Amino acid sequence: MTYQPDWSDKTNSSLFQPQIVLPAQFYASGVSHAEPEKMLLLAALKDAVRCYRKYVFASDRVRRARFREAEAWLMDEDSSWPFSFENVCGVLGLEPTAIRGELNRWRRKEVAKKGNGSSTNGKAGQGKH
Repeated sequence: MTYQPDWSDKTNSSLFQPQIVLPAQFYASGVSHAEPEKMLLLAALKDAVRCYRKYVFASDRVRRARFREAEAWLMDEDSSWPFSFENVCGVLGLEPTAIRGELNRWRRKEVAKKGNGSSTNGKAGQGKH
C-alpha cells in the first residue's frame, strides 16, 4: 500500500507552495533581526577572499578548483540571484567594484613577485584548508 498525501487540505497546500521573495525584500536594510544573516554573508565573503588569495598559485586539482570557484563568484557581476557577490556587497554596504579592484591589484603584485622568484619558497597556495 502506497501512501498518498491529501493535497486538498488548505493547510498542507500552502506549506508546499514556493514563497517568492525579491532580493530587495530579502535584503531589506535597517532590520535588526537581520544581523545574524549579515554575519553569515560576511563570513561567506571572507571565505571567498581567503580562498582567492590562498589558492591563487595552487597547482593541485582540489585547491585550484577552490580558487576558480572563489574567483568566479567574486568576479561575477550578475545580481539576479540573492547570494550573488553584488547583492552580498550591497547588504554589507561594500562596493563590489572596489573589492574586485583590490583583489586584481593584489594578484598582479603576487604574480610579479612570483615571476621575480620572491614568493614564499614557491609554495604560495599550498597550505592546508
